[in-house]
Amino acid sequence: MTKQNVLRSYLNWEFLRRKERNDNYSLRAFAMSMEIDPTFLSRLMKGERAFTKKTVNRICTHLKTSLDEIETFVENLQLNDMGVYKLSDIEFSPVSKWYFFAILDLFSLKNFQSNINWIAESLGLSLSETSDALDVLEQNEMISRSESPWTVNKKSTNWVNVRTTSAIRKDYQKQVTEKAKEALDKVDYTNRESVSLTVAASKSLVPEIKERIKKFMNELRVLTKEHQSFDEVYQLQIAYFPLSQIRNKEVNNE
Repeated sequence: MTKQNVLRSYLNWEFLRRKERNDNYSLRAFAMSMEIDPTFLSRLMKGERAFTKKTVNRICTHLKTSLDEIETFVENLQLNDMGVYKLSDIEFSPVSKWYFFAILDLFSLKNFQSNINWIAESLGLSLSETSDALDVLEQNEMISRSESPWTVNKKSTNWVNVRTTSAIRKDYQKQVTEKAKEALDKVDYTNRESVSLTVAASKSLVPEIKERIKKFMNELRVLTKEHQSFDEVYQLQIAYFPLSQIRNKEVNNE
């Protein structure tokens, strides 16, 4: 990861951390805390402007850190014991179509071919969609195509901010849900699973259920990695939500 991307990732993480503490915290306030123009800061965080030495020194001074500390922090933040790189919403934005992650996992298949036509056919994409997607993945340092075979730099991803969601992440989940609906008709039942559960439950259990779902997904990730002979890319879609909309009202028993 280049120093430019390290700095961008750190600013995105720091901004999200502050916003978690205060929903009203704005990018303008973040910029003011470092004495940087808000528009300039926004472009820095989106990768549209490069960090100069003067800007880096200003950021480090006001955030009371150093470039070395930032690089170490981002390295630890991005890669945990499960080998999962973490993306902020701004970093996720250019790769927010369902097929970007599918392409990354195609690289792991035993019969993978470093060929745009093969990738397009495997995922049902057009050649232009595939070509554009590969360019974006390369620009964001997620793959390397300088040599053959092509290689993946970031095989698995997750969110930096797991406490809240966003419009762009909701849109991604909607895309995946549509793919799940398509699979009901297009994929033979022997090669998929679709189950559901309707149950009365307490709202207080939601945090624990989320943790159990997270644990299950990690276990599934470990299971799939143990069997190295990969021949397909699969998608797991889990949703837990209330069907009823019960409002807490006092019951008059008189």
